[in-house]
Amino acid sequence: MHAKNNIFHLITLWLAILFAGVTISTQSHAQNLEEQMWKQRELVHGLCKDSIRKALTLLRPHLSDHPKLQNDENLVVFVEWINFNAYAQYSHQRIFITSAFCEYTFLLMRAQLLAHHYDMPASALVEYTDYLGQKIRHGEREVKRGELFKHIINPYEVYFNLDLSKLNQKSRTIIDSVIQDEMPNFLLSVIGHELGHLIKSHKPYSVISNKKAREQEYEADEFGYNIVTKALGEAPHPALFIGALQLFGAREKLSAASGATTHPRPECRQIRIINSSGILKQIENDEKMRRDFEKKSDVSYEKTVWAVKEGLKACAE
Repeated sequence: MHAKNNIFHLITLWLAILFAGVTISTQSHAQNLEEQMWKQRELVHGLCKDSIRKALTLLRPHLSDHPKLQNDENLVVFVEWINFNAYAQYSHQRIFITSAFCEYTFLLMRAQLLAHHYDMPASALVEYTDYLGQKIRHGEREVKRGELFKHIINPYEVYFNLDLSKLNQKSRTIIDSVIQDEMPNFLLSVIGHELGHLIKSHKPYSVISNKKAREQEYEADEFGYNIVTKALGEAPHPALFIGALQLFGAREKLSAASGATTHPRPECRQIRIINSSGILKQIENDEKMRRDFEKKSDVSYEKTVWAVKEGLKACAE
């Protein structure tokens, strides 16, 4: 884990989840791409399973007050489902991480790294995230009809027609290494959040109001952030923690469009964690940390404090 080194690198993703869509160019191109993607899927699934094991190794020592969960070898289950989510199953006290969720996570992580390497504008990452969201929507419609997910997902370099032949072996190795390091961090935050739902005895959305559901999400966020802090031995930056939940945020923007608002807006979740984490107080009292923050986030400390205060007002229910 490299939480300290990566403390600020996801802060630029706060508002990265919007939705739009594009179409795939030709059928032959899609078929060739499908073959490449299927070859990569097994590697991604293996990385996801290994990351789950690493995350649980860090989390289990901090579940001593909940021995049933602490000792459950099947607490977190990887399943090959065409479901773009990770979620807690209350009746069986299990957390499910789906293969589709891992695949989309991998694509988004890789997109971030390639965008940085090729010095792409921030809008390109937003556009690609929009594209992934569109694929989620189409895929879930097919699942509801009982069909297989047939849409081909263009990886970042294909979507933007990047020439990866210019990416030397050293750069490829670095990108692979960062993904292997960051996937456990990502799933650590996701599993921590889902543990919050189980340990706080939350109820399924179907039996509670949307407002109550959003309160449960905030509560699970806070629990997850705290247990991840204990697991890492230091507090991750709130944007790093919430960045791991951004895919959920993408789904919620789609749900909100249809009137379902069981989850708070991603920016509201981020602001709540930032406010309760004490990170702003740390920055205020540490000149070096403050300089680093302002340099890497391109936002002044004063403006950040103002934005959090205004955000809390806007997010109040």
